[in-house]
Amino acid sequence: MRGKLQRLLTAAAVLAASACASLPAPQTTQERLAAFPRGGLGLERPVTIYWSQEQIPFIEAETDHDAAFALGLVHGHLRLGQIEVLRHISQGRISEVAGPFGELREVDRALRILDFGKTSHEVYINMPAETKAFLEAFVAGLNHYQGTVAELPHEYALMGIGRRPFRPEELLTLGRLASVDTSWMVWFRLMALRNHPDWQRIWGRALEGGTASSPSFDFERNLALQQFNDILAGTGRVGSNSFALGGARTHSGAAIIASDPHLGTGLPNIWLLAGLKSPSFHMVGFMLPGLPCVAVGRNEDIAWGGTNLRSAASDLIDVSGLPADQITSREENLGVRWWRDETLTIRETPYGPIISDAPMLPKRDGEEFALKWIGHMPSDELTAMLDMNRARNWNEFRDYLEPFSISAQNFIYADIRFDRLGSDQALPARPDRHRPERPAEGATPR
Repeated sequence: MRGKLQRLLTAAAVLAASACASLPAPQTTQERLAAFPRGGLGLERPVTIYWSQEQIPFIEAETDHDAAFALGLVHGHLRLGQIEVLRHISQGRISEVAGPFGELREVDRALRILDFGKTSHEVYINMPAETKAFLEAFVAGLNHYQGTVAELPHEYALMGIGRRPFRPEELLTLGRLASVDTSWMVWFRLMALRNHPDWQRIWGRALEGGTASSPSFDFERNLALQQFNDILAGTGRVGSNSFALGGARTHSGAAIIASDPHLGTGLPNIWLLAGLKSPSFHMVGFMLPGLPCVAVGRNEDIAWGGTNLRSAASDLIDVSGLPADQITSREENLGVRWWRDETLTIRETPYGPIISDAPMLPKRDGEEFALKWIGHMPSDELTAMLDMNRARNWNEFRDYLEPFSISAQNFIYADIRFDRLGSDQALPARPDRHRPERPAEGATPR
C-alpha cells in the first residue's frame, strides 16, 4: 500500500492502547523462516520454496494445486496483515477497527455505496473449473497459514480482531478495489468547484486536459473526501511508464521490456515479488497481495508490463427526477469499535448506486446522482491474467487478455523470438520444459 493508505488507519494505532502496549520483539530472518509451516499441509506432492538473499520466494511444485496452495502460504507469510487491512477497506469496514471517528464512518458509507464486491460471488461461481480450483487452493493455503501460525501479524492485535478465514469472493473484491476508475478522483475535485466564480474557466481547462493527470488545484478542505480519495488513489493504478525494445536495439540482441507502475514506495509495498513453477506455470514478477497472478513479470517465453489507459469506465447520471418506484433500498450494519453499531441505507437505481448519498461528496440542494461503473458488471480478470501468465506467444497473449475488462490497461509485450534482426522465428524445441532450473546464487531451499 502507499503511505496515504497506511495513514488512514493511524487513528487505530493511536487509540488501540490496550492492544499495542508493546510491539512484537524483532525477529531474525532465520526465525521468520522457521515460522513458515511445513507439516500437515495436505499437499499432493513435495514442494520446494527457494528464498533468495533478499527473501524473494520461488516455488517449485509438481502439481498446480500444490503450487497455488504454497503461493497462498507465501502471501500469508509475507503480507497477512496487509491483506487483512485491505479486506476491511474493500468491504467498507474501517470503523470496525478504527473506532467512532465521524470522517471514517463517512468513508465506510461511501465504500459501502460503491460496493466493490457487488459481482464477486457471481464471478466466482461462473469461473472456469481450472481457475476456480487454482483460486480455491490459493485461499486454502492463505487460510492454513492464518489458522496455524503461532503469532499473528501485529495488525491483528492493533485492530482488535482474531482469525477469520478468507473466502474466494473476498479476494476477488480486492481486485475490484485495485481497479477503481481514476476519473472518480477528478470528478470529486471538480464537483466541489462548480460554484466557484471561475468555474467556466476551470471546466474548460479540465476538458482541454482530457485524461491527463488529476487537477493540482486545491479546494475547500473536506477530510472525509480527502481520505476517500486517498483510498482510491492508494490502491488503483494511477499512472505508469512502459516500453519494449526489439533485439535490433539492444546490446545483447535480445528483446528488453521495462515497466514502471508509478505507485511509489511504502511499507508494506503494494507489490509482492514472487516466482512459481508447476506443470502449467513458470513465472516470476509483481503480484498484488491476496491475488494469485503475476500482474507485471515474465515467464519462459514472454514478458509483460502495462500502463493505465486512463479510459473512463464510469458515468455520473443525474437521477434527481427518477420516479420513486425505480429506486430500491437495502440496509447494512456498520460495526463501530468502542461504540454502538449503526445502520446504513444504500439506495440503488437501474443506473447504479446513488453515490450522492455519501455526505462527503459535494452536491447542490436537491441534487442526486448515480454511478454507473463497469466494475459493477461481472468480468473475470483472474482467469484472463492466469491464462496470460502462461502464454507463449503474441497470439496467445492477445487472445487470453480479450476478456480483461477492468481497470483499462495498455499491456506491453516482448518475447524471446525477436532476435537482433527482429525475426519472428519458431520457438526452439525444449526436450523437458519442466526440468527444474538451478536456483539463483544465494537461494536457499526451505
